[in-house]
Amino acid sequence: MAVVNYRSAFLQTYIVWAIFSLTNLSLLFPFIIPVFLPFLLVFSAKFLNFLAPVFALALLIAIIAFPYVYEKLNNEVKVFSPLIFNIIFIMLFLTIAEIYKCILIAKELYIIKPECTSSQPFIGSLASQGEFSPEHAYYIKNKRIYFWSYSELKYVAGSDESFKIYKSDIEASCS
Repeated sequence: MAVVNYRSAFLQTYIVWAIFSLTNLSLLFPFIIPVFLPFLLVFSAKFLNFLAPVFALALLIAIIAFPYVYEKLNNEVKVFSPLIFNIIFIMLFLTIAEIYKCILIAKELYIIKPECTSSQPFIGSLASQGEFSPEHAYYIKNKRIYFWSYSELKYVAGSDESFKIYKSDIEASCS
């Protein structure tokens, strides 16, 4: 049984999450400067309806799968097991988030039957700067635009102004 070097484990975990934060520094910078992590938790509270089940399922699968991965590692690589665990968790988190987002959006679009729709991968949503932006997903029906909201887990009506702002992007993807 390997002895856990907590300092090395913390450093490896920090490196993985610091690199992951580069997807959107304005949102995820607390992973680089951990003293700010409580601010990230406060900010993400409005997204708990989406994030909590994704996080819980990804963590559960990672915890179940990791011992099988660990036993396949040779002894020289086992020192990087915290790094490997975090990478597995992030990959699971992003995959499950994408699947969950697609299911939620598909259920709503099936009922609505929009004229035009567009959706970006979840990782693209992480990199976007706004809660209601076409980087998440949108649809058009009756010359109105609706944006996907991760906090409300549904589409919300965009203003006429937002339609004007994104008009060229929308026309390009809906033609």
